[in-house]
Amino acid sequence: YGVYFTRSISGRLRKRAIGEIVPISAQLSHGYDAEYGIDLDFSTYSLVLLDQDGNRWFRLKFDQVHCVTQVKWFEEDGTFHQIWTCSDKQCTCAGSYCSDYILT
Repeated sequence: YGVYFTRSISGRLRKRAIGEIVPISAQLSHGYDAEYGIDLDFSTYSLVLLDQDGNRWFRLKFDQVHCVTQVKWFEEDGTFHQIWTCSDKQCTCAGSYCSDYILT
């Protein structure tokens, strides 16, 4: 199963993928519009800023516990900024600025 979110601004909606896990809410370290990161709308976005401790995070809440095997971060044109693939031991990233983020 995967979790997908956008940080884009182009004015179109993304269709849910088969098996996509739907978050019920989103939170962020500091910034604004966390819910826009999960709303499927490429014309909206979340801005995640550093908190007072110098950390930046984006947290998703689900209706139950899930085993997540993939997380995708979309660009405004529908391509991927990052794709995280997870096993039961670790997650690896392919895409832009992977060293700036961790997935837990």
